[in-house]
Amino acid sequence: MQSDEGEDKVATSADSNRDPWGRSLTATLRRWWWLPLVLALVGALLGGIAGKAAPKTAEATLKVQTTAAEGAGLAEAVQSAVMEAGTREVYQDAAAKAGVTAKDLRKDSTIVNVLQSSVLSVKVTSSTAEKAAAEANALAEAAVARSTQRLSDELETLTQTTGKLIREDTLSVRAAEEQRVMRLGGSLADSQAQLLTQSRRLTLLQAAEADQVQSVSVGMMAAMGLLGGLLAGVALALLFGGRRGKMGSIAEMRRLYPDVEFVPARELPTVMSMEAATADCVVLTGVRAPAGAVRGLVEPVTAGIRATGRDVAVTDDVARLGQQSMGHDGTPSVTVLQTPMSNAVIKRAARDDRAVLFTLVRPHKTRFEWLDEHIHQFGARSYVVVDG
Repeated sequence: MQSDEGEDKVATSADSNRDPWGRSLTATLRRWWWLPLVLALVGALLGGIAGKAAPKTAEATLKVQTTAAEGAGLAEAVQSAVMEAGTREVYQDAAAKAGVTAKDLRKDSTIVNVLQSSVLSVKVTSSTAEKAAAEANALAEAAVARSTQRLSDELETLTQTTGKLIREDTLSVRAAEEQRVMRLGGSLADSQAQLLTQSRRLTLLQAAEADQVQSVSVGMMAAMGLLGGLLAGVALALLFGGRRGKMGSIAEMRRLYPDVEFVPARELPTVMSMEAATADCVVLTGVRAPAGAVRGLVEPVTAGIRATGRDVAVTDDVARLGQQSMGHDGTPSVTVLQTPMSNAVIKRAARDDRAVLFTLVRPHKTRFEWLDEHIHQFGARSYVVVDG
C-alpha cells in the first residue's frame, strides 16, 4: 500500500513538472514587461514619423473633347490625348511653372485614362501635399495649354487655306464669284465645327487640391509600428529573459518549477537530518556537473545523516542502490551513492520510498533544458541542490 502511494506521488510530481514552459513564459514577461512597452512606443513613434514623411500624391483630371461615346473611336481619341499630354514640350512647360526639372517631374508623375472613359488622370507624387498639388496642376494646365495651342494652330491653318482659295481662281462673273465665295465660306464653317468636335482638345475637369492628396495614414502607420514594436519586444523578452538559457537565482528556479524542492548546498545537512530517519539510500548526482562537484555533496550529506546517529556507507557502485547495508552496531546504515545522472538511476530512486535523490545544478552554468530532460521523472523525495 505504501509503495502504491509512493508511485502516486511520483506520478503526480512528474505530471506537474512535465512542462513548466508556459509558467516560465508568464514569469519572463512579468520580469521583462518594460521591453515590449518601450519597443511598442518606439515603433509607434517611428511609424508616425514614417507616415508623416511618406510621399504625397495629388491628382488633377482632364476631359478629352470627342464625339465618340465608346468603342474604338473613344479609345483612339483618349490614347492620342494621353500621348500628347506626355510630350516633352508639355513637361518642359509644366516643370518651368512648378520650379522643378522636367526629368524629375516625369519620374514622379503618371497620366492615364480613367476606366476607359474620356477622362484623364494626372497624378504627381512629391514630398509635401502642397508641392504635389502644385506640380499636378502645372502638368494638367500645361497639357491643356498645348492642346488649345494645337487646336488654334489647326484652325488658323484651315482659315489660311480657305482664304487662299478665295483669293485665287476668281470668276469673272460677279454672281458666280459670290456663289463660289459663299460655298467656300460655308465649307470653312463646317470644317471648323468638325475640327472643334473632333479636336481631342483637353479641358481641366478638376484641379488638384492639397487637402485631398493621397497618402499613407499617419495613424495607421503608428498603429502598425506599435504592433510591430510590441511583437518584437515580446520576442526579445522571451529570447533574452526566457528560461531556455542558463539558470540564475534559486528564486527564479522555484518560480519556474514550483513543485520541485530547490535547496541551497549549505542547507544539505539540515535537509538530510530530516530525511535520514526513513532513508536507506541517498543518491548524489548532478546535471552535467563535474564529478568533483558531486563529490562535494558527500560531506554535508553524511554530516546530516550522522547527526541522527546512523552510520553511513559511501559508494560509487550503482549495484548498491536498493540494497540495505548494516552498520558496525548491526543496525541498518544509510548508503550514499555517487553516480553520473541518468534516467535509469532517477527512475530507480523515484520508485524506492526509502531513497532520497539530490541533484546538483550550478547557477550560470547549468542550462534549464538540461534539467528538463530528467525532471519529469523526479519522485516525491527528490531535491535539486543549488551550488554556491
